[in-house]
Amino acid sequence: MLKNKKIVSLFLASAMLFSLAVPAMASPVKATSATREYGITERVNADGVIFRTLVRDRAVNSIAHNYELTREELKQLGLDERAVENIDSEILAELAASPEILSSITYYRVNAAGEMQIVEENVALAAATSESDDNQYVRVVVTSSKSTPVDGQNAYFIQGSFTWLTEPKLGGKEFFGLGSTNCTFASKDANGYVSWRRKEYNNNGTVASNKVEKLTQNPKLKTDKDGQVQGVGYEFSIPITRYSSTTGRKVVEYSEWYGYISAKGVIGSTQVGSFYNSATYLHQTIVTQSTITFQLIFDRSGLHPSAIYTATPEKAYVSLPVSVQQLK
Repeated sequence: MLKNKKIVSLFLASAMLFSLAVPAMASPVKATSATREYGITERVNADGVIFRTLVRDRAVNSIAHNYELTREELKQLGLDERAVENIDSEILAELAASPEILSSITYYRVNAAGEMQIVEENVALAAATSESDDNQYVRVVVTSSKSTPVDGQNAYFIQGSFTWLTEPKLGGKEFFGLGSTNCTFASKDANGYVSWRRKEYNNNGTVASNKVEKLTQNPKLKTDKDGQVQGVGYEFSIPITRYSSTTGRKVVEYSEWYGYISAKGVIGSTQVGSFYNSATYLHQTIVTQSTITFQLIFDRSGLHPSAIYTATPEKAYVSLPVSVQQLK
């Protein structure tokens, strides 16, 4: 049943990709951060999705464009800062040589029922630190830029990062991946990882260990019903904070969750003038369903059946996609 729900979620993610992208194309520029002819410009659509474009002077698109400057630009484009610091020199060299990099940044609120809503950045950041807000908040980012050709075919370098602003309240299998409406992928051109802070406690409540852990992921291909490669991604387990059953104190605490994925997408059709590259995060949540059980009750009027309504939790997935329009 979970498998079917995931397939449905992936389908919904593809559909939502267009619903997010279309209004973005028509929305006006809300803010501009460029102070010169070349730089980063920003616009925000009516839903609160942030779109940023980095345009460089082609004259400086060489090895002289240093890695530290490239890292700062990637942070400004919205990628998780910790992920940016971990990008290797080979990828940085390619990104440093790109004349243009596009990004899309989306903040999501997920309530206890698993309902998802896009919220503005300031709303998400404020709510994530509020003790009275029981919702969960996560940021999903995708960047896209032209890449070096693959086997003589035009290609794009796509990156994605997810950042939990609050601690996930449900453990289980999650999914993070990249997709495109006009690119195909290969596992050998993709890499990714997930990172978190693990804090262990002694019986008296003091901290026994506190360290950041990182687990490398091997992205696998995702195909449609016709066998066409539509994306690449990975599944991972997300444990939650555990408490002692006797003292009620924390035993192991997990926090500061974030993840990264990158891949090269090879153009599927040169006849398409523009298309969408996307990142999608599937988060496991609880959907409450009512079930009916019957019992026999004996009273003075005799035996008679009585229905009892109970809530049975069922795991499902919430799809959190972001996309950016890429010109050919």
